[in-house]
Amino acid sequence: MRSQSLKALLLLLATQGLLITSCSTKKAATHDEPSVSEQDFISDEEVISLGDDLYSEIDEGMNQQTSFAADNIYDDVEQVEAFNSSIKEDVYKVLSDNFKVYKTKEGETLMWVAFKLYGDYRAWRKLKSWNEEVLDFDLSLAAGTELKYEPMTSKFQWQGKGNPYLILNGDSLSKISKKVYNGEIQHWKSIWLNNQLQVRDPNLIFAGFTLFYLPYEELKRELASDEKI
Repeated sequence: MRSQSLKALLLLLATQGLLITSCSTKKAATHDEPSVSEQDFISDEEVISLGDDLYSEIDEGMNQQTSFAADNIYDDVEQVEAFNSSIKEDVYKVLSDNFKVYKTKEGETLMWVAFKLYGDYRAWRKLKSWNEEVLDFDLSLAAGTELKYEPMTSKFQWQGKGNPYLILNGDSLSKISKKVYNGEIQHWKSIWLNNQLQVRDPNLIFAGFTLFYLPYEELKRELASDEKI
């Protein structure tokens, strides 16, 4: 292991004035090969003999260099973090100059507001970062809460098809189907297909969201039409 890194160590110690060394190189003759002179054998791959004391100096020098590098890296990280913070402040200032205000309604959640503003409930994280001073720890929204938001270039336009249904705690699509379709749970898929913007995963729905479902007679007509096809 030492022999593989001697060149790097020597370079390090030479810059610190720690090392002045001499090299001795030899090649032993074999019984069927004549001896060669020391000068004939010297090449770029020299064999260097170092004493134990010198190895201690090398180890100490390496430790000092490692410590110095670590300090510099730490300083750089602090500078990078400070720079990133200043950039975030500049970006926030630019955004805040373009912010509008959305006043929440009774029963609305941050995810539902994000969907209404952006067509994607996952944008609630952006709303949270812009409005932490008015949000409770559990992200609950009181009616009339004023939320800052960055408007989209083109306003999100969306209108549900059918009758509205407010999702309650403990609801599932099959339970909703049972409630609105005379106890028939099998129409959960029709409800999902009618609400794919709000419901990306049919196994994951959120209380406070509003779904829309077709009136029972209209649903029956659509199902009958699909069967004919």
